[in-house]
Amino acid sequence: MRVVYDLTREDTLALEAYLVRGLNFRQVYEETGVTRGRLRGLLEREDVKEIIGQLQSEFQQELNAMQEIVLNQLRDLLMHEKAEVRLAAIDKWARMNGKFRDNINIGRESAEDVAKKLMEAGVDGEVG
Repeated sequence: MRVVYDLTREDTLALEAYLVRGLNFRQVYEETGVTRGRLRGLLEREDVKEIIGQLQSEFQQELNAMQEIVLNQLRDLLMHEKAEVRLAAIDKWARMNGKFRDNINIGRESAEDVAKKLMEAGVDGEVG
């Protein structure tokens, strides 16, 4: 990763607050003193863009690696002997995929459809 030597401590804190912690421009200014214009300027720098791209790539690689672990764990839970554990796994999967929110079905699939897909995934290894 390329190191940017001319960033001030405040610049670094502002970038971290905005990019990592998700603060808005006003919050970044209140916390670090870095103005909206300065932060926008930092975000337009080629060296900063390069670092952001590298970090995004590393994050995506880690996320992809975790996906297999999560799916294997979910399959194990779907095959659990206790129905409550299987139902909890189905509920978690449905909520993570936006199928259900606060016990409201917001997708086209019924709970039974989701459960069937998940049970099939536990057998043949695909979710989708």
